[in-house]
Amino acid sequence: EGVVASEAQPTLGVPDGAYLRSFPKAALENFDRALSLLEGRGFTIRRVAGILDDIEDLAALHGAMTGAEWARSLEGTWTSHGSLFRSQSAMLMTAGLAIPSATVEAARSGQLVARAALETAMDKAGIDLWITPGSRQGTAPLGLA
Repeated sequence: EGVVASEAQPTLGVPDGAYLRSFPKAALENFDRALSLLEGRGFTIRRVAGILDDIEDLAALHGAMTGAEWARSLEGTWTSHGSLFRSQSAMLMTAGLAIPSATVEAARSGQLVARAALETAMDKAGIDLWITPGSRQGTAPLGLA
């Protein structure tokens, strides 16, 4: 609501392929409805095949990088107060600290490669912004687990 079409509307890109297929059916249905609304408001939407088809590899590298960085940022606290960490946090700390620095550096480099690929695809397809469904995990649950 409230979106007014104009000549200045950005062209939106949808990464079609493995990435999009990784979302739950309900998320894709909601996304398709949102795309229809945007098109009805004058936005141009272009589907770009093959982009982010390596999403599982990217997600694994991202998980390794963020897990290692999180664990390393808390290493001092872990050393002095590790017994106070909840069991799930302790497992994540142990796993994060075990990730080799070379893996973290490869993940950082991978971010730059992925960004360059996204920007190249944007230029080739003539799009201004990527648009995707909100979450691959589905709707957030109510309350804390």
